[in-house]
This record gives sequence, C-alpha cells and structure tokens, in this order.
Amino acid sequence: MNANIGQLLNRRFECPGCHASGDWSASARAMIREASTIQGFGCRRCREEIVVKTTQTAACAARGGQLAQEEYRVLCELQAVFPQDDEFGTLVPLGYLELNGYGAMITRKFDGVDLVRHASKLSGGRKRGLFRPAGLLLRRLHDSCPEGYRPQTLRVEDKVAYLSRTYGARLRSDRATSNICDQLVEEATRISAVQLRATWSHGDFKPENVLCDGHKYMILDTQLGTRGVFVYDLASFLNHLLLASPGFMRSGIGEYQQVEEEFLNGYGFLNGQELNALRWAQLYFMLCYWGRYRQRGPLSGIYANWRIRPVVQKLAAQL
Repeated sequence: MNANIGQLLNRRFECPGCHASGDWSASARAMIREASTIQGFGCRRCREEIVVKTTQTAACAARGGQLAQEEYRVLCELQAVFPQDDEFGTLVPLGYLELNGYGAMITRKFDGVDLVRHASKLSGGRKRGLFRPAGLLLRRLHDSCPEGYRPQTLRVEDKVAYLSRTYGARLRSDRATSNICDQLVEEATRISAVQLRATWSHGDFKPENVLCDGHKYMILDTQLGTRGVFVYDLASFLNHLLLASPGFMRSGIGEYQQVEEEFLNGYGFLNGQELNALRWAQLYFMLCYWGRYRQRGPLSGIYANWRIRPVVQKLAAQL
C-alpha cells in the first residue's frame, strides 16, 4: 500500500509549494497504527513536506474511503475554529484522494511531538505548564460547536449495561474488582439525573493526539461525529495521562495531581457535580480498559493487573 500511495501522489497530487507533479518521495518510514498508516513525503524540487494518512485494516477497508473523507471534512471545518496563526491549531488539509477503496488524507507536516514525548524532556513547572494549554485547546473545541451546549445526562444506565454485558464476567471474577463495579453502579444511581453540558465530542482526546513544538499546540484525529457530555473528553485525556505518567513523571502521584490540576484549570472551572461526573466517567472508562485487556489473554491480563489495576483502585478511591 505504501508504494501505491507514492505512485498515487506522483500521478494525482501537485506540490502545493512549487506546483510540480511527479516529484514526491517518501521522507520517513511508514508508521502503522491500529486503523491507519501514516507516512511522510517530500517534494524533491522545493522540499515541501507532507503527511499522508491512509486506512489500512481489513475492518476499515470496506468503508475506508468514507472514514478518511469524513475526517478530512472535519479537518477542513476546523480551520475556521483554529486559525493557523494562532497558538492552537489543526493540521493544514491539502487534499484527499482514493485508491482501491482506501482513503488518503494529505496534510502539511507539523514539526511537533505529542505531549507525552514532549513532557519527558521537561521538568518542574515547565512540564506542568505544558498541559494547561491542552485544557484550553479542548475548551475552545467544545465552545465552537455550532449548535452550542445542550443539557444532557451521562446516560449512566447505558454505560453500566455495556460494561456488564461486555466485560462483566471478567471484572466480576475477583472480589476486589467486583466491589469496585458495585461502587460504580451505586454512584451511577446518584448522578443519573444530573444535567450536564453536552457538545460535540472529539472522540479520542488524549495526550498522544495533541502535538506541540514548544510554541504551538495541534489537535489530531478529531471526529466530532457525536454529541456528548463534555466530561467524557476530559476523562479520556486524564486516563491516558495516568497510564502514561510512569514514563515521564518521576515524582509519582503528587506530580500527576499537579499536572491534572493544570489541565483542568486550563479547561475551566468544574463545579462539584461536574467533578463527580468526571470521576465517574474516568472509572467507567478505566474498567472498560481493564476488562478489554483481560479478555485478550494471559499476557494482556498480566499487563492489566500490573498497570491498569492500580489506576482503577486510585480512581475508585476518588469517587
């Protein structure tokens, strides 16, 4: 597929810098992700650099073009929300092509790294300060929803039913985890009627989907396909931050709490009900992660017990 993409570019995509045709060559090895392949290309004439994202899994092949085209449409729509001369932005969309049922989204290259990798190079206040703009970035995305905010509940009944149906047997297999599931259900009954702000959802907001070059923050993989209560995007980010924290937070949980505070302060004030809803959403998502890993087999189960179980216990203690 990678060779075909290079051929496709050379046949059908003109360089946006010098308008040359047929002068694209791969500038980096392809990065294979769960549902896509990402590869950089450069123009041999003017050195313009682009990134091409294509779908690559068999599961997406049937709808690959549609999925990539929708992501490209969202990226174009977000240009009005995040002007390119601003502190926050999105990748610059340059074109969209299709080949054999696969969609190829073309963007200008951004020389930044994700927040986890960036944070690993910093210390103290500079590391903590890296995450406040991420909160501001997400708040701008939520505030920009054309329909505005609407009141909505967390729909906890649906979430609890999904957890029980999909991972219940695994999670109920030991007493400690079963007790945490009971705690989640009990808290769900208390917050089920609480009305919260709903807006369009990023869908996969996490530190790995925010790039930073030291000055500008770029949001990746924005979906906007559904509306949801705003705390679900916050919960996704904080949970991924918790799982990644041992790699770049050498001072332990105290440092994580400071980073979390910076992120939430950047997003904006959460009242007591909103904070309770956030903690519930975090525990729900983390139990889903735990159940999913334990279903994959013994080795994944070992990882789940080593890495995810302590996080589940921490979140349960906060609820």
